[in-house]
Formats: sequence, C-alpha cells, structure tokens
Amino acid sequence: MPRRKRNRRTRLAEFDLVNPERRELLAIYTVRLQVVPRLTVNDEALDFRWWPPSEPVGEDMSPLDAEIARRVVRSSVT
Repeated sequence: MPRRKRNRRTRLAEFDLVNPERRELLAIYTVRLQVVPRLTVNDEALDFRWWPPSEPVGEDMSPLDAEIARRVVRSSVT
C-alpha cells in the first residue's frame, strides 16, 4: 500500500549570537495546513502569530525569528 505524502518538513538553522556570545542550533518544522487550527496558549507556547514573511517586522516581533521565517519560506519556493 503506498504511503500518504505528508506536507511537512524539518530544517536546521545555525547562527552565532552576539550577546550572550554563543552558537545556536535550531530545528524548524514546517507544515502546509488545509484548515487554520485553533491554537491554545500553554507552558510551551506563550503566543501565536500568523505573519506573512513578505511584510515588515513589527516592533513586538523578533528580527531574528522573522529572518529565519523568510529564509524557510524562500527555500520552500525554490
């Protein structure tokens, strides 16, 4: 029986922080949703945001997180 194709991917990011000075490794999980889920704030997720990476970064957003999102979206298209 053929396996069902899943629309999710895992990517890795590596970057150097300046303050505090250290190297970070990050796992990035992506998925294509057919329906927008109802998200619940809990101990592991304090906030959620639906943000198109083509839009400017808001004052309450992390520029580092925004750049990671932009690169993930760009690599998904190519």
